[in-house]
Amino acid sequence: MHPLGTDASEPDSLMGAILAIEGIEDAVVLLNGPTGCKTFYGWVSNLQYPRSDHLSPGRFLQEFYFGQARIPTTYLDEQDYVFGGSEKLARIFDAIAAESYALIGIVNSPGAALIGDDLQRFLRNAQPRVPAIAIETPGFSTGMASAHQQALGAAVAAIDPPACPADPLCVNLLGISIYHKHWQGSLGGLRRMLEAMGLRVGAMLGAGCSVADIRALRTARRNVVVHQEYADAIGPWIEARYGVPSIVPGAGAPIGFEATEQWVREVAAAVDCDPSPALRHIEDARRIAFRHLNRFHLHTGLPKGATFALRAEASTTSPMVKWLHGYLGMVPLAVQVSGDTDSALARETHAYLRMIGCEQAWDVDLNSEPCDLVFANGPIVANAIAEGSAAAGVELCLPSTDRIDVVPKALLGSDGTLFLLEQILNELHDRVS
Repeated sequence: MHPLGTDASEPDSLMGAILAIEGIEDAVVLLNGPTGCKTFYGWVSNLQYPRSDHLSPGRFLQEFYFGQARIPTTYLDEQDYVFGGSEKLARIFDAIAAESYALIGIVNSPGAALIGDDLQRFLRNAQPRVPAIAIETPGFSTGMASAHQQALGAAVAAIDPPACPADPLCVNLLGISIYHKHWQGSLGGLRRMLEAMGLRVGAMLGAGCSVADIRALRTARRNVVVHQEYADAIGPWIEARYGVPSIVPGAGAPIGFEATEQWVREVAAAVDCDPSPALRHIEDARRIAFRHLNRFHLHTGLPKGATFALRAEASTTSPMVKWLHGYLGMVPLAVQVSGDTDSALARETHAYLRMIGCEQAWDVDLNSEPCDLVFANGPIVANAIAEGSAAAGVELCLPSTDRIDVVPKALLGSDGTLFLLEQILNELHDRVS
């Protein structure tokens, strides 16, 4: 299976399961599969979520890591596929279990899933000292978001957060993944907005949380959803099992000023707190944006009239199309929703394009017509630029290179909106200068 899905442009379910567990800071994925299956996922995991505890050069030389810091593997060979890989798995599992991880996740590669090794029975016999889960078949025909929720739900169930007194001012963040570019900066900005409203952020489920954070999950009054595709199954499950309901803001992810304001207002209304401090922060960002936009437009006439193509999940596509067109005056030439194209947010995106007279852009191939900017995951952006169908692009997730970002950046919230604007203006400036 191609690491970016059957069409080589979208992440697959295996990546979803792996990144869900790798998004827990003190967890480890043990990939049950051949060496070739680990290389891409090990690179992505280390790129998207580098950890200080993985800086020892000795780790790269260990038997199961094959020169990478993340995702040890059973390196199955043809003999294992014939006779089973249980003995090798036991040996590697014991070595990994002896390390200081607080959660271990065994994930089958597609080929390993065909062998028939009973991973659940293996874990019962192994009796590890920490919670451990086995993902035998992470829905290989499903998308990343579904498998991400499946694996994260298995992790939460294994940790099994105990009942505890609820903090009325505590919320968890749900529907996030280390797959999304600049997720740390985005979550940092959202946390600051929530804290400005007097709220405390508990677990950031799926990206940057610890096992201890998950164990304290029931301290929160609500789960606040960021990307709906990454919470539509696990959110109701957490409410049914642990009694923590979710707030699902209607505008999608907080991208652009209006969607961010709506996200803040809906959270504040649900937990009965004052949104004014966070709204003032957004208003300050609006003033900064206006100054730069006004000066740039006077000199170039842009970004109004610049064309764009966009491919992302609906929770990103819906607010982003409205911000790019409604706020910046850019013209959509191609808009594709990855994943569920019949969700409420996908239908809302289609309706918006129809309303502004750009329905012809709906579900059009991103390479069908040259545009000024393409917004998509890293490989799609790189391909569009290489093919000449886009002059430049902005990566929303899965970076195409291992560029090092030292200064925290964001794509969500008011900080993320300013950074997106900065990228857009600089890319357009390079075209006209």
